[in-house]
Amino acid sequence: TFFIAPQFFPKTEKEYGALLAGAGTTILHLTWLAAYFFHHILEANTALVCATLVGIFSIVANFDKGNRSYILVALAGTYLSAPLIGYQTRDIGVLSMFLVIWNISFSAAAFMNKRRDILFIASYYAIFTVLLLSDIVQSSE
Repeated sequence: TFFIAPQFFPKTEKEYGALLAGAGTTILHLTWLAAYFFHHILEANTALVCATLVGIFSIVANFDKGNRSYILVALAGTYLSAPLIGYQTRDIGVLSMFLVIWNISFSAAAFMNKRRDILFIASYYAIFTVLLLSDIVQSSE
């Protein structure tokens, strides 16, 4: 509903709808990441499918043809969801696969909207996430 309902909001409420759609992306990422990394409910293959589906949903949502609020909230929720749930592992390879999926989905959104700033922000979020998580792992040892 976070993706579909805002499409029917009046034009005066499009900014609010964009924030809801971005929050929906964040909630979906937090849900499957917590199920995989924190609660160990999902298998690795299922988690990859979930990451891919959320990436596809974020492209399909493409709220209001690249609304800046949607993109910023969706990017922040996507890349900061792993540190938020307390992802800690020495195997950064698993997270790298998720980062590749996220980068592909936001790259597709950037090309669809003809906006390079999405790629710029996504790249820095990915770098920041890896650095943040590598610091968390080192401090836990």
